[in-house]
Amino acid sequence: MTDELKHHAFISYAWVDNEIPIHKDLGWVSIFVDRLRKHLSREMRRRTEGDRIWIDYERMRGNQPLSEAIRAELSASRLLVPVISPSYFASPWCRQELETFLGLHGADTDRIFPVWMEPVDPEEVPDEARPLAAAIDARLKYEFWYRDEERRIQTRWFPDIEPTDREYGRMQQRMAREMAALLRGLVGDERPSGATAGQNQAPLIAGDHLIMINGGDADADQVLQVAERLWADHQVGSVVPLVAQKDKSDLKPSEITKDLRDNLGLCTAVLMLYCTGPRTQVHQQLKEYQRHTAKLPKGMRPPRLALCHSPPGP
Repeated sequence: MTDELKHHAFISYAWVDNEIPIHKDLGWVSIFVDRLRKHLSREMRRRTEGDRIWIDYERMRGNQPLSEAIRAELSASRLLVPVISPSYFASPWCRQELETFLGLHGADTDRIFPVWMEPVDPEEVPDEARPLAAAIDARLKYEFWYRDEERRIQTRWFPDIEPTDREYGRMQQRMAREMAALLRGLVGDERPSGATAGQNQAPLIAGDHLIMINGGDADADQVLQVAERLWADHQVGSVVPLVAQKDKSDLKPSEITKDLRDNLGLCTAVLMLYCTGPRTQVHQQLKEYQRHTAKLPKGMRPPRLALCHSPPGP
């Protein structure tokens, strides 16, 4: 296994399942992946983690059984997310992607997270795909379909997005949470052999040294840059709370506050960056830190706090 895998997950899907309905902007798979990125970023505590989901929008498969480009992306992915439908097993390219991933990681791998757009009738599966269909059917299910009042099978959020269908979001959040739990272990296992947390190899999310990097909206880019440099240069684990990330449009204030408090409970140190702020946000975050330390049990050491003030450039 390579020491550095580029992608957290590879999305394997049949193109017909991502066809764009009339008068719509995106297909079902595109919408699903966009929201999964946000959920995974939240579960991994860093916005950029969601960007490490790879999907082929450019139809790189070509006319070959499995192009070298696709094979390379599969080899660089920790997890496989097949979008299951009757069309999936009918697609030779989807079957080859699944077979290739199983060849890389073994038939019993726990790295496959199947997404079910609809159930698949075994009788409709081509003979050559039945062993693969049986292997997928035995795995953990994330079912994004339901039966309507007339017992007909319907895919959630298709052809229209249905914000009132809360089961879609709950299922996706559970999937992202379970992906993140496995990814944290995989990332730790991929460290160079012989390295330990005491040798500048702190775990990404938890361990003896975990820094929460925080700041105001205007300093979100600097916060992420510092987090990435700490890991790239020193392998020091860090988390960026939702309050310090740019894209918070689909989050409630209560969710952001809870995330900040959860991260304060995990970290051993807090680095507060302040360049342009705004100042009121930074003050509010510092107040939250004070509330957290005041509630700690007697004898428990609070996270160390450092404030880095860098005036804006010319």
